[in-house]
Amino acid sequence: RKRLETENARLSALIPLFDLSKVFMSSVDLKMVPKHVVHIAREEMHADSASLMLLADEHLLRLHSTEGVFAACPRPGDPAIGEGTAGRAISTRQPVTVQGDISADPWALRTFGAEQVASAASVPLVHMDTALGVLNVARIGEAEPLTELDIEFLTLLASQAAVALANASMFSEIQEAYDRLSELDHLKSEFLNIAAHELRSPLAV
Repeated sequence: RKRLETENARLSALIPLFDLSKVFMSSVDLKMVPKHVVHIAREEMHADSASLMLLADEHLLRLHSTEGVFAACPRPGDPAIGEGTAGRAISTRQPVTVQGDISADPWALRTFGAEQVASAASVPLVHMDTALGVLNVARIGEAEPLTELDIEFLTLLASQAAVALANASMFSEIQEAYDRLSELDHLKSEFLNIAAHELRSPLAV
């Protein structure tokens, strides 16, 4: 019975992912996708704060979107791969969880926005074996700690988010290529018009 209750809870938690996948797949704006991901993660996890960091280059993570309660705490620069919970999550490609006093870890402070967390997690975003970034959530104060099911949900959410980000990035590249092609087509037409006009004048004479 206990096993069935656990499986039932897991299935109940995964049902929202079907609806979330529709939201992600319909999002092609590279600026809006991180905001959608952070909002959904905070709402579904009943978290006090959530954030999304994306790889700025091969070594640094950059904060792209945040939502929730953030305490006044020092903000260090962008964490490097392997530094703090977010850096460890992307370097190991495994979820990293923390709880209690994290004031001694400046990178954790930047990630979760509070010195005391009831429970917090950083989950890597990986698509086609390529690490894209990290999704972070935190419950602050006397909140219930994140459970194994919560981490499983976050992992699946991060997986969907990675696909959405990759799709949005690809769409952005295609749009840029189309805009450039349109510009070149306009230049070609303009050139042909000028050339035709210049040829017509001496021929008319």
